[in-house]
Amino acid sequence: MSSELQKSLDNQINIDFTYFELTIKRLLLLWKTNKLESLNYSNEKIDIEKKILTTKTNIHQLYDKLHEIQKIKSNKIEYNNLTNEIQTDHPKDRKTLQDLINKLHAEIHDLKLEKKLYINTWHSRKSQFAETINSLQAISDQIQIEKEQEKSKNLSEIETHEQNT
Repeated sequence: MSSELQKSLDNQINIDFTYFELTIKRLLLLWKTNKLESLNYSNEKIDIEKKILTTKTNIHQLYDKLHEIQKIKSNKIEYNNLTNEIQTDHPKDRKTLQDLINKLHAEIHDLKLEKKLYINTWHSRKSQFAETINSLQAISDQIQIEKEQEKSKNLSEIETHEQNT
């Protein structure tokens, strides 16, 4: 009887140790899974922050464009008023007409200079945007490489752990 009792105790202890070992493996896998999930959430956060930055940039560009369009509209209204003033049936003296024409020429000259300035600004912003996009792409590529390295490291750790058991 003592031998049977001993075998029964040995079996029970072996079962308990096996259960304990499986529990440890399960907890280790859960820990690794949680770590990967945390990394995924961090990456999602970075993606959301990039989208926010892009949206803010777009909003600023739209505000700039709106300001430009409002200025153009204001100029058109002023030109229409000047044109209406010139084309009225009221006889005007030569000096007034010449002043209006000179004013229009000065406005045209100012607008041409402003157009050149806007073109230069546009090219500058376009190149800055391209540089920003390239930098973001490089960062994104680096993050992807780090993700892949982390994944392969985690997989090799799991394989090593499985081989050891």
